[in-house]
Amino acid sequence: MRKSALFAADIIGFSTACPDARTQIQARNRLYDHIQEAFDLTGLPWWECHREDRGDGALVVAPTDTDPTLFLDPLAHHLRALLRRPHGDDPAPPLRLRLAVHYGEVHHDAHGVTSNDLILLFRLLDCATFKRALRTTDTALGMIVSNALYQHATRHSRHLDPSSYRPIRITAKEHRRTPAWIWGL
Repeated sequence: MRKSALFAADIIGFSTACPDARTQIQARNRLYDHIQEAFDLTGLPWWECHREDRGDGALVVAPTDTDPTLFLDPLAHHLRALLRRPHGDDPAPPLRLRLAVHYGEVHHDAHGVTSNDLILLFRLLDCATFKRALRTTDTALGMIVSNALYQHATRHSRHLDPSSYRPIRITAKEHRRTPAWIWGL
């Protein structure tokens, strides 16, 4: 089985920041606009990716021939810049995002996608340690990267700055002290 870059985004504080349907729809539209624009700026094939909505977030699975290191740099940098851009008369508050990025196997079926690597991706996204770290900052974008992708990127990316990442350990369900890396905090 070939590996794919896996990307999950979640709007921080969605239910409190967007208490009504109007602001929720505007925030979700802005989320997808920003993600698609960041993919376009990075040269990633948005329209070829498998995409699933998550209510207050999104799951994106890139085609297997996509360079997963691009999700760290420059995609995360583009997305952070887009989140900082003024959004006109949109009454929804500025978006703050949590991202999780991994590189692994995905199995497609009639209902979507599944795999242990996708489970890890969402364990990373929902990790209490990561969420606590985000609460202590007002950053527009915090990203957690699986150890597998981080190790791959440090070996294969010319752009990655390892000093901008810090190691953490996640504990979530079947994952005990699993190494990961956070960026943007």
